[in-house]
Amino acid sequence: MSFYNHYLHPFQQLSFPQGDKDKYCQQALWYANFLSLLADLDCLEQALGCEGFDEAQRNTSYARAWANSSDGLRCAIHAVLILRLLETLPAGGTEPAIHVPQVLFRATIVWLYYLRFYVGDPAEWYEQCQAFNNPNSLSELRHISVNLGNLFLSLWISSRGGEAHQNPVPPVDM
Repeated sequence: MSFYNHYLHPFQQLSFPQGDKDKYCQQALWYANFLSLLADLDCLEQALGCEGFDEAQRNTSYARAWANSSDGLRCAIHAVLILRLLETLPAGGTEPAIHVPQVLFRATIVWLYYLRFYVGDPAEWYEQCQAFNNPNSLSELRHISVNLGNLFLSLWISSRGGEAHQNPVPPVDM
């Protein structure tokens, strides 16, 4: 948390134009650290097939178990926050920092496997995300003001072609 307080929080306090606030995408790097802590990204990349079909088959069980764990949900939250943050980068102009492509790739892999292998009920999943809005639940996310349940729900529905399958969940309030 001291990294956030020392380097990231001052950017939010300054009155710079939006593009100058975090031109090195340090906040994306901050979230990416949690991807590394909460998932074995090498196993997820191997499950993607980067080392061939046999390795992909061996690592699929890890990806399936991870996606249905609390670490999987926490990691997916950080991945979604990375994706949303990088969506706000201006097109053209300056080139993003050198770590941005890798962070984007890893966040995409995390989100892909979470969506692919999560087998729980979306209503239960929405409630878990809402519980994470409690300031005491995830200390690393205490500084952001995002309704995680609604953010996840909107991405979940859009990833399924605009339809929520299984049980209905509360409407999105974004």
